[in-house]
Amino acid sequence: EDIATVREALAIPLPADPSDSDQLLDYLMTITQGPVVDDSTVPATRSPGVFLGVFLGASHSSPLMMTEWPAEMGVSIAEFDADLIAGLPPETLTIWIGSIDPARVAAAVIADPMWSDDLRPLSHAGYDHWCWGDDPSAIDVERRTAMRPLGRGGCLAAFEGTAYRTVTAEAMDAALEVRAGDGTSLADVEALRLAAAALDDAGAHTAAFTMAAERFEFDAVQLDQPLLDRWTALGAGAGFDQTGDYLVIALVYDDDATASANAATLATIASSGRSVSVEPGRPWSDIYQSLGPVTSDGPVVIARFYGSAITRRWPIVAGLPDALTMWGA
Repeated sequence: EDIATVREALAIPLPADPSDSDQLLDYLMTITQGPVVDDSTVPATRSPGVFLGVFLGASHSSPLMMTEWPAEMGVSIAEFDADLIAGLPPETLTIWIGSIDPARVAAAVIADPMWSDDLRPLSHAGYDHWCWGDDPSAIDVERRTAMRPLGRGGCLAAFEGTAYRTVTAEAMDAALEVRAGDGTSLADVEALRLAAAALDDAGAHTAAFTMAAERFEFDAVQLDQPLLDRWTALGAGAGFDQTGDYLVIALVYDDDATASANAATLATIASSGRSVSVEPGRPWSDIYQSLGPVTSDGPVVIARFYGSAITRRWPIVAGLPDALTMWGA
């Protein structure tokens, strides 16, 4: 999620004191729900619920809980310019990018009264980091905190401007190996790079990606409407421009011709098809306010759907099979 883009585009000021819980809560409510302004001046781009949905969902933290992060781990979301979350639980990696101060992080984790007794300073691939307990992924419900909603110690690495957070030691080791140039990352996967570049070009400020195409297979006979061909990678995200909020979808195919044919199919589904799972049985044309261009660029199909109702559903579109993303024969 590109937090800085949302903050700058909507002129949301940073808290004067990122460690002040009241200021931080006000900032978090604004960055996640949009600024509160006079009704007569609210542009379409400032719809509640559009912003930063992935971060809040994946962190399992509410804005109120996030106000406790500075004391627990020395990081504040008010200082984040972007965040990335990759993998499936428990092998997830969260990366925070922004004004990360390693010295402040170290002071916080050492002073933390709840977890400091289990703190283990470690080093891997030439990078110092911490894990808590012999099994960082073990659950201790008696020690649940804002940063640890399941009571898992996890691991943390802090660098100037960047921090890594994982649940398992293995995930942290893998991330540090990539940082050292010794491993492979999602950025090395061509289909994902194409999907990410397409959403970036489309102006998305938050997005999710998957290559689990098998989850999106469906029987065309049962659906009784057109279906896409199988894609290699899917990206879905949200953005806003002068027209309003929009959902943007990127589908990566094996070749340019297949992408071109599926752009036409997706345009047909969007204009005359129905939702299967987001809003079962409801025409897509009733869910979005207006349909933006549905085009292909090389092997990538790009589609844009305007309207707050469909934009708020972008995480569902990215993770739940529906007619806009399902494929079959």
